[in-house]
Amino acid sequence: MSKAVAAVVLVTGLALATPLRASTSLKVTEVFPGTAGSPSAQYIVLQMYAAGQNLVNGQTVRVFDAAGTVIGTFTFTANVTNGGSQTRILIATTEAVTLFGIPRDLAMTALIPLAGGKVCFDNTNVDCVAWGNYSPVDGTVGTPFSKPNCYSGGLRQGQALARNLNANGTLEAADDTNDSLADFFLDLPAPRNNSGNVGAIPASTCGNTTVEALEFCDDGNTLGGDGCNASCTGAEVCGDCMLDLEAGECCERGISPNPGNCTAQCKSITAPTEVSPASSLEPLRFADADTLLWESAAASGSFTFTLYRGTPPGVRLGDYGPCFGSEIIDSTADDLETPTAKQAFTYVVAGRDDLNCEGTLGNMSNGTPRPNLNPCP
Repeated sequence: MSKAVAAVVLVTGLALATPLRASTSLKVTEVFPGTAGSPSAQYIVLQMYAAGQNLVNGQTVRVFDAAGTVIGTFTFTANVTNGGSQTRILIATTEAVTLFGIPRDLAMTALIPLAGGKVCFDNTNVDCVAWGNYSPVDGTVGTPFSKPNCYSGGLRQGQALARNLNANGTLEAADDTNDSLADFFLDLPAPRNNSGNVGAIPASTCGNTTVEALEFCDDGNTLGGDGCNASCTGAEVCGDCMLDLEAGECCERGISPNPGNCTAQCKSITAPTEVSPASSLEPLRFADADTLLWESAAASGSFTFTLYRGTPPGVRLGDYGPCFGSEIIDSTADDLETPTAKQAFTYVVAGRDDLNCEGTLGNMSNGTPRPNLNPCP
């Protein structure tokens, strides 16, 4: 009799264990650190890659700082309803619920550190992702996700750390190599809860002085070169992986095809010298009524040229006029338009290197570099 009872207990235990093991296979697929306007609007998304992974009652999501210390633990007090394959579970702050207009499956507080940290599902670290300057070598994350030349290597407000689901867009076991650098990238936020609701990125109006939605700044205009770019998505800081030509940048190491040629100040190491300076034997000139000529690319170390056409008043203010030609390979360009009476055109040619970094326009009469208020794209 006792053997029969033991057999029943053993079978019952196995029946219960199978779905519990399946539920612990959930993957962290998104970590969002908030926005500049709503820094507490943070969330974490877990995703199932097989059916029946919704038995999360009693399991946890934990947030760690860069030293590997747990700074927040959020515990499920019930299973989620939907256990279909590819279904998500949303752990979010109240601010994220408001910002994206989506109900959450589990509440959390805003603890996600920008510079470096780690998020793990389950107390046994079933799945983890780390980023930035997270320092412990614990075998759960491989190399932390980092873009060393962007955002000081950590996360950026307004962007989500998202798992790479490869070409088919479906979460599979193979999408987790236990290496955060290989498995994740920065993307637009896309929160989704267990009911299948998708959060909406709220609308924003750049130039209204209010930092809203995914904006990084808003200084009341849509002009660049003033510490907030024309789309309000960046503060025009070298090292943010956003090329801000109007702020004087000509390259960004984190997105440059040749980062070794980009300085820590976002200038090119091999930027061309002034094209056809006063001392040149090949000055900027008209060969005939329509054809402009200037010195060869080799003379200034240029890869291509940009040409600006303006008017005398603008030149005195550093405005050389709109871009009249870009990516010009030869040392010549045509202008078929004839100035009207009492009108004059001015021309300035600048060289660009193989990073598309524009060289100097020379110096003004007082010896300071000539500014370029409206550089060609």
